[in-house]
Amino acid sequence: MSAGQKQNRASRYAQLVGLAESRRALNVTQAELAKLAGCHPWTISLLERGKRGCQRSVRDSIHQSIQILQMRKGLAS
Repeated sequence: MSAGQKQNRASRYAQLVGLAESRRALNVTQAELAKLAGCHPWTISLLERGKRGCQRSVRDSIHQSIQILQMRKGLAS
């Protein structure tokens, strides 16, 4: 794999730093967040533990779900 291919792959995948802390602050389970984000709870678990990155679309969906939960709880920044 060339350096350009590695960089392209890295740009498609990202870890979600602070995911577990954000989820816990909102007092929601991995399953609840996964349902809202449209992914499997195992995906949330792996991301929180840093065992895998995720595609940009999954990252955006999780981020949007956290924002929705923050608005529902009146914690939007």
